[in-house]
Amino acid sequence: MGVYQIGEVIKRTRESLSITQEELSSGICSVRTLSRIETGKNTPNRTTFEALMEKMGKEGKRYLPFIRSNDIENYIRREEIEQLIHIHNYKQAEPKLLELKRNLNQEEPVNRQYILRIQALIDKNLNRINIIEERHQLAEALRCTIVDYKEGTIPNSFFSRQEILILCNIAGSYYEENNFQKSVELLRDLQNYFENVSIDIKERSKSERLVLSNLGQALWHYGEKEESLKVIEKAIPLAIMGDNAGSLSTLLYDLAYGERELGKNEVCCKERLLEAYYVAEGCHNVGLMEHIKNYIQKKYAMSFTEYFNYYLCYNLCKE
Repeated sequence: MGVYQIGEVIKRTRESLSITQEELSSGICSVRTLSRIETGKNTPNRTTFEALMEKMGKEGKRYLPFIRSNDIENYIRREEIEQLIHIHNYKQAEPKLLELKRNLNQEEPVNRQYILRIQALIDKNLNRINIIEERHQLAEALRCTIVDYKEGTIPNSFFSRQEILILCNIAGSYYEENNFQKSVELLRDLQNYFENVSIDIKERSKSERLVLSNLGQALWHYGEKEESLKVIEKAIPLAIMGDNAGSLSTLLYDLAYGERELGKNEVCCKERLLEAYYVAEGCHNVGLMEHIKNYIQKKYAMSFTEYFNYYLCYNLCKE
């Protein structure tokens, strides 16, 4: 599967359902074979893997990312939609979603899940539904692959990247309601999940980084500000590892802002602000660049150029 160790998926799913190896393997493979699969000594073929998952009432295909299609154009459309959602351009995303919807087989649970998730985000941000309705729609999307999902909880399961995104969206809906406690609870459960699962490092750099960046914000508003900074610091190397400049610039700014608000080392705060600005410039994040300029003007009563020259002179004098 590329993301998770197949044996661990089977083992953790089996144990979460309190099923013995004898019960699961019966009619599919020997107990010894299952044991070797779970310990990573054997790799099952696709038929065996899906048979084992189906017997546990789980969908093996759900671990494939986002959508299933034989048409490369559908993957291109999905990338375009993701980019538009990322910059909050929901109006332009909607017609592309409708086009994708016409061309995808929605009998596939991961396809149906993707459509439902994106439609919920579009509807909410175009003011067609409220936060609670958005959360219900996101829960419906999650149930395409986790049929026993109970709203407002983190299931004892393995998660695809799309499921992680949906759970973060749900946590974000509580954050938007100013229910920071609930948002923190859900995101902390996801953080614990990543601390106890073996996962491909590239996938970790995307999914865990997303969870940590959301958790950092929620903790800050919940009043756990020191813990918030620790979480943000943990997310930064994941953003670097994943070559995600957009996320890195935001994390650097959040860390600089938080450290200054808590009276941390002023020099480090100023340095991080510059780092955040130039990373944002490198990925053409004009919005964040302007935000940093305004922050510097407000907090230090100087323009960005004056701020940069001051910082440069400080370091030259120090040398």
